[in-house]
Amino acid sequence: MKRAFLVVAMVSATLVGGAASAQGDQALLHKALVLGLAEDLGLDAAQTVRFYAAYNDYAAQAAALDGTRAEAADLNKLAELDKQLLDLRVKGAERMSAGLPGDPKTKVYEFLGELPVLAAAAWSPAPASCPMAAAAMAEAAAPASAASDEELIKTTVAALKKALEDLDLDALLATFSDNFHHREVGGKEEAKYMLQMGIDMGYADDGEVFVDDMEIEIDGDEATVYPIELSSPAGAISVELVLAKEGDKWLITTLNPDGL
Repeated sequence: MKRAFLVVAMVSATLVGGAASAQGDQALLHKALVLGLAEDLGLDAAQTVRFYAAYNDYAAQAAALDGTRAEAADLNKLAELDKQLLDLRVKGAERMSAGLPGDPKTKVYEFLGELPVLAAAAWSPAPASCPMAAAAMAEAAAPASAASDEELIKTTVAALKKALEDLDLDALLATFSDNFHHREVGGKEEAKYMLQMGIDMGYADDGEVFVDDMEIEIDGDEATVYPIELSSPAGAISVELVLAKEGDKWLITTLNPDGL
């Protein structure tokens, strides 16, 4: 709801006459569209802030490149700059999509391709004489502190689910705390060895992770999540995750499979 209001406020700001320049109006509209895309992708507050920050970096770099292109007269130089802009769009889509569920990189790439590159001047702060624009820009940063512990835990679980289903061991281990320990396995390095062995032996092939029934219990800086249902042709099992809050993340410190 808060993001929806922000999008409306930003679009409305582009219609306010007077102090706001045409370039500033267009920049606000771009930002509103980016936040609208975040809404469409179902991003939570913390993800939206990271998504928008990555877009802002991309837009500023694209503006600088486009300004150089406008001054280039040599065809070879123009072709080189066009390639750099295309490469920048690929990297921008990758950075904006990093860590997001569903890997929306293609959708983000297409979205960036539909937005015209703005001039560098468009990225100056919104003038104070445009109250709605100033309020919208201030509101854009507000969700950073709005992400609840439960939302952050769900982000970790979503990353775990994607990593397991993609057989991406590095992404899976990124959800583990460096303090991870299991009484029968050992620490994080031993867990990595065991997980790699399971993947190599095909135990995780065609695996699925079901989290619809999970319940989250938070006690200070510790939390449990249960059940996480793991299923593959090799069998099915329910797992309890134990997590600890480390900075602005919740990371897995151990896991307890049913019956083991």
